Amino acid sequence: MVVPGPGVEAAHTLHRVYGVPRSGHSRCEDLGPRGYDTRYLWLCQRFSLYEAWEADFNPVVEFGESWTISVNGYSDAEKVEDVLNKMLDVLFNLEFDMDQALFNSTVVRPTQDYYDEEHGDSYYYAQKYLQSVRDKDFVDWSDVKNIAGEISQSDVKEYMINFLRDVSVTCSVVGNAKKEHAIRYSTIVKEKILQRGSLIQNVDRREMRDQYVYKIPAGPSHVIKRRMENIDQVTSTTLVIFQIDRMESNGGINGSPSYTVFAFAELLELIMGQTCFSYLRTERQLGYMAYCGTRLEQGVSNFYFGVQGSRPDAGPDVYDREINSLIVREHEKLRSMGLSPDGIRKFDELKTALSDKISIKPRTLSEKSSEFNSEIYSSTRDFKKVEKKVAAISAMTVDKLLDLFGKYIVGNGRRKISSQVYGPSHEMPSSSEAGEILIEDIAAFRQQLSETF
Repeated sequence: MVVPGPGVEAAHTLHRVYGVPRSGHSRCEDLGPRGYDTRYLWLCQRFSLYEAWEADFNPVVEFGESWTISVNGYSDAEKVEDVLNKMLDVLFNLEFDMDQALFNSTVVRPTQDYYDEEHGDSYYYAQKYLQSVRDKDFVDWSDVKNIAGEISQSDVKEYMINFLRDVSVTCSVVGNAKKEHAIRYSTIVKEKILQRGSLIQNVDRREMRDQYVYKIPAGPSHVIKRRMENIDQVTSTTLVIFQIDRMESNGGINGSPSYTVFAFAELLELIMGQTCFSYLRTERQLGYMAYCGTRLEQGVSNFYFGVQGSRPDAGPDVYDREINSLIVREHEKLRSMGLSPDGIRKFDELKTALSDKISIKPRTLSEKSSEFNSEIYSSTRDFKKVEKKVAAISAMTVDKLLDLFGKYIVGNGRRKISSQVYGPSHEMPSSSEAGEILIEDIAAFRQQLSETF
């Protein structure tokens, strides 16, 4: 709940927690009458809160895995309380009795349009197949679209009732607000929920740790090969992901500081990023898009390679082989970097540039508030992350980076998956390369996974 209210305190942030762990009902699983509730989120979001609008205020309720109630505006404390009370009353008293034709045109069809995959290209589907294997809470958009037309307003109401029956509430106020106002606003939310008969227990969110990403089995590369579903899309794509570890990990190296994994992944992107583009796109001319870099997903650091193109003589299998060749070349370059004073100097310059980048302080009160708020809601809350990341970067050496490269990228313990989508210009091989494991049935493969980060 974001309320820039009256007061003179520059950036007061108050965090008050009431609730049960996300492993309870607030994990949002099986709340709806038709199974997992993600299908209901957009339907709920499209019911209007116009009755709660006031001049100079923008009340918003965002329905996701958690529900975010926010009031943005500038006024006196009593006005904020009035808008907040009215907003919660409207939300909790929705009858879901809209005219059916209006419900179909303003709620169902926009939801179906949003989840329509008809125009998805090969990159979209390559990413989708990766997520369907790796993400514990993966939701197929085509399922959402198909079932949206079957959901009634009473279904949506039942979901909302179930969600609010047993909840956790995390309330924060960021901006120019006094402490007593922050306490009052959070109390209003708590009291309104209790009035509904909801169960609220006191549990500190810092005890919770989300584990949403399955670990790909270590060892050989796992490969997904699929034909392009939209025949009017002419491109092909290969996405290769190396799963590393949670970003706060020390990489399993004794004596290394926390966030060593973060430092490794970010430095590797600085070292390889331009070379990757030059080799895959300019030198090999594989496609109009080629890149590599780190990506943080659900707290887990990954290193991505991606190529998308339509050259007739170079399809996704070729992209994958060239990515492997690039990795071998970069491995040799990293070895040579540590053998010369010039290489070590360049490595130190990259460390300095990365440290400077992440040490940039928020320029505005809004940025500072957003930074605090983001950390408050983090399951690994730590307000000293920047300092720890800088320390991990400082402690990184070429030899340590090589050890981690061997462990996570080229070693026998790596966790690698390649998603290959073949457009109309490319024949899809019926078998995998030597040393690869072909994932023919994604659902069956996913059922075998149990270990998470």
